[in-house]
Amino acid sequence: MIGLFKGLALTLRTYLTPAVTVQYPEERLPIPERQGFPNLKIDPESIDTQTREFRYNCNACGLCAKNCPNQVITVTRKDIDGRKQPDVYEIDVGGCMFCGICIEVCPFDGLVGSPLYEMAHPDNKALIYDKDMLTYRLEYPVLWGEKERKWQRKIKELRYYSKRLK
Repeated sequence: MIGLFKGLALTLRTYLTPAVTVQYPEERLPIPERQGFPNLKIDPESIDTQTREFRYNCNACGLCAKNCPNQVITVTRKDIDGRKQPDVYEIDVGGCMFCGICIEVCPFDGLVGSPLYEMAHPDNKALIYDKDMLTYRLEYPVLWGEKERKWQRKIKELRYYSKRLK
């Protein structure tokens, strides 16, 4: 008989507590600081503001691809002005688990974690990001295109929701 009343009390307590449902995407839970998605870093000394051309810190050594647990990174290299640069640098976002190992093992500081994490898409072929899509231009407004302006709006939105929910 006591077990019945304990069960009834637990049911009533659960029934009377408010729900914790988050109405995503209007409401968002604060996310912890983390590595984020890997992006190729630009060498700041190589930026030409007239032509908007630049070089990468990455020399396409392939350590990121070798250490990736899911093997979703593809790297090939070529020589540009006597300096090794990535010719093909692709990441299959659908298989990436955002662990940050590729960022940690890079000896040339060629990768940086992006604050973006919402990359869902109905087409699997659209989830393969190439070198141009992986270039981290957010620190250099001179190089911004429409994509970077959209990212800036999205990042501000994420920060707004994170601060609002704390």
